[in-house]
Amino acid sequence: MHHQPTTAYPDAYRPAPSISRLITEITQETFWARHGFVRGDRVFSSEYLWRRERTALLLRAVVSDLFALERPGDEQAANDAVRAALAVRDADGLRPCDREEVRAWLRSEFTKHETSEAPHPPNCPGGCGGCGEVMAILTYDAEGAPVHQEPVQCDRGEPADPHPEDCRCGGTGRYRPYGERGDREVCLGYVPGPHCERCGCTEEAPCPGGCWWVPSDGMFDLCSACTPARDDGQTVPAAACFDEAPF
Repeated sequence: MHHQPTTAYPDAYRPAPSISRLITEITQETFWARHGFVRGDRVFSSEYLWRRERTALLLRAVVSDLFALERPGDEQAANDAVRAALAVRDADGLRPCDREEVRAWLRSEFTKHETSEAPHPPNCPGGCGGCGEVMAILTYDAEGAPVHQEPVQCDRGEPADPHPEDCRCGGTGRYRPYGERGDREVCLGYVPGPHCERCGCTEEAPCPGGCWWVPSDGMFDLCSACTPARDDGQTVPAAACFDEAPF
């Protein structure tokens, strides 16, 4: 089941979570916390129970914060978001802070939660079974048949944000790192151009030790680290083809 992410005030949360997905996770976290409490510490450790309870508290606060963001003139919604965020700080044993600071702190804690290696609920909507990873097909051949899969981080059931047209995948979600007739790789993150079609480096994030653009018969852009040397052992600097300086 796919949940549509909220689009209100995306700068506060990147990517913006959907309310329906958060409510689903709150229900799951609350269930496993209560189930673990009934079963006892011999089955579920106290650390596991605390993490489930704290996660449910955090997600409730995020829901309140999202509602407040969607209603900037609603003082009651803002107060509810502040109280919910302060409840999370209290659970962590932290002192209260002012209104804007506590909401900013809440968003940073949610980002940590989304990117952490902490176990997901056993019935995680992303299908990881609680381990935090799922097997995903990452490579397709020229005919579109899957040829390679490997573990990736579970997205908790949240659909990935679409890539813009200036991404290396052209907005399609897949790209060919080895030319037009090669296999297609799943584009796992937004990589704006110009970028190397083989390793994905950019002018802002070059290869370790540095690299520069080289021509490749107009098929795709490559950096010097991904281009075989010519017979004389040299590569052609980017200025010869792209009017760009080495980076």
